[in-house]
Amino acid sequence: MVRAQQPRPRPPRPSPFPFHLPPSSRHSLACSAHALHVCYMSKMIQIRDVPDRLHKVLTAKAATAGMSLSDYIKKELEKSAASWSWEEIEDHLTSLPPIQFSEDPVEILRKSREQR
Repeated sequence: MVRAQQPRPRPPRPSPFPFHLPPSSRHSLACSAHALHVCYMSKMIQIRDVPDRLHKVLTAKAATAGMSLSDYIKKELEKSAASWSWEEIEDHLTSLPPIQFSEDPVEILRKSREQR
């Protein structure tokens, strides 16, 4: 009696994903072609419980700017994200070295005022 040989185990195949995804989410994607674009897809933000008055104000401002409400809010969020918070400003200022004056600042101001 001839025994059939057991097939050798195959080495693991490289993942088609260019980034780390947990195995559970890999299987939830329709195909690996979609997985390659997941990191480039835009994200959606939903805001709940927006007061009517705020919604009306934002809608009016968007209309004045000739934009949709979604585009107007996106532009406002970009401006907000680009500006520094008070905490960031404070952290930046405290990280700077102290300024050394050659003369007392009060005297500098007094002389400047006297020259006017």
